[in-house]
Amino acid sequence: LRLREGAFNLDGTGYAEVADSDSLDVTSATTMELWVKFIDFNSSYNLLLKKTSWNGVGYGIYRHTNGTLYFEAANTTDYTQAGSTQTLLDSDLGDWVQITVVCDQSTSPTYIKFYRNGLLVETKSPSSLVGDIGTNSLPLYIGRFSGGVDGGDSFTGTLDEPRIYNRALTQEEITNNYKIGLEARNLYDPYVLRMAEEGFTLDTNSCVKAAINALK
Repeated sequence: LRLREGAFNLDGTGYAEVADSDSLDVTSATTMELWVKFIDFNSSYNLLLKKTSWNGVGYGIYRHTNGTLYFEAANTTDYTQAGSTQTLLDSDLGDWVQITVVCDQSTSPTYIKFYRNGLLVETKSPSSLVGDIGTNSLPLYIGRFSGGVDGGDSFTGTLDEPRIYNRALTQEEITNNYKIGLEARNLYDPYVLRMAEEGFTLDTNSCVKAAINALK
């Protein structure tokens, strides 16, 4: 799944919903990726993508109150939840950040990788999830938990380019997606500024091109 019809601007009460389809089913491996711009960390958990009810069959990613990024997945018998130990989403109010989570159960051991802005930050190897990630008939929720008792923990800000793959993307693919998103937003990030100190013009477009060339 890839949505690119314009960013979702959410005020903490609204959310987006994608009807259930086979394209949303993932089993042994998945990659979840999106661009986020927080305006407010308004609740304990800021839901980003979720296709499950509370602790139910399915998968999801969200920001924890301490700024860490969490992935959860379950089938009918097992449930796993893995979080980054580093704060990936903490002091970024008003800034675009690309986050990516990769889960691959086709490998031994199973791994869950957390990326920020195209760079691998952390790898976890949970042991509690056995077998494929379960499928369900629920919609995909973007920006909050599912309805009913799980209707809180909303996201406040802008979400863009949510993507869900039924395979584990490589580092090269993740970095390439980041480069494309960086250029589309006319952005640069701190390491590009260090490149500018070494002779590149401190101009947004120049920095973007320099970053793209350096990462090729």
